[in-house]
Amino acid sequence: MLGFIKKWLAKDQEIEVIDTNVRHAFTKVNTDIQQLVSWLDHLHRRDEHLQEQLHSRHLSTAKEIELAHKWIAYLEHSRGQMDQDMKSVRQDLAGLRDEIGRLASSIEAKVSQGALAEVTPIAEGLRPAELRVLEVLLTAEQKLSYADISRMVQLNYGTVKNAIYGLRRQKIPVRDITGPGKEKLFFVVRSEVAKAYPPRV
Repeated sequence: MLGFIKKWLAKDQEIEVIDTNVRHAFTKVNTDIQQLVSWLDHLHRRDEHLQEQLHSRHLSTAKEIELAHKWIAYLEHSRGQMDQDMKSVRQDLAGLRDEIGRLASSIEAKVSQGALAEVTPIAEGLRPAELRVLEVLLTAEQKLSYADISRMVQLNYGTVKNAIYGLRRQKIPVRDITGPGKEKLFFVVRSEVAKAYPPRV
């Protein structure tokens, strides 16, 4: 009987050990499950954060692309407008060259027809540039600026300025007034020149 009891007690102890081990194992498994759930929750939150960042970057990139398209369209339009402006400038320059050519031809025609006969006595004392400037001033139908004269006689600004100074130094009555743009406009009165330098007989 005593042996039976000992055996029964031994089995009861084994069962307690087994129960303790099982409880410990379940506790460990439960802890692992909780850690896994916590980690999965962390990954889920991290995924949501990454999704928000990607969405935000996508919107930002889309806006930048849209802005780039607008700039490209604006530059293409500006280039077209500039092409039109350049074409208009070329046409204006061509018209200006034609006008200068016609004016130069008119002056040469007047000179060849003896329009400057009354100033023949002073022509011998003038330098070529001074004579060309005087011819332009005598035949021009309006008052001329330095730039106007320079274009018409095809001499630079400094040469024209020196020529006018030389004409005045020789007592040729070159007059000037101040134009609307505060620039000097030059002219001569042919009757005054003829009076100061009567033609030879």
